[in-house]
Amino acid sequence: MLSRRLHPPADGAAAAQLDRGQALVEAVLTDLGSAPADERLRALLRIAAEVQEAARPVCWPAS
Repeated sequence: MLSRRLHPPADGAAAAQLDRGQALVEAVLTDLGSAPADERLRALLRIAAEVQEAARPVCWPAS
């Protein structure tokens, strides 16, 4: 599942680059399966979600 708000400024940056803007970003974050996005974008976002879930932290807590 895609993180609802991984980094809010990224939502705006993505929206600025897309024809359908913020409406498409919101639709994708709400329900990727029914969002009006092409299959290539859906596939890319599914891969990104899998990577996000499997990722290890890039920083460790101070000892």
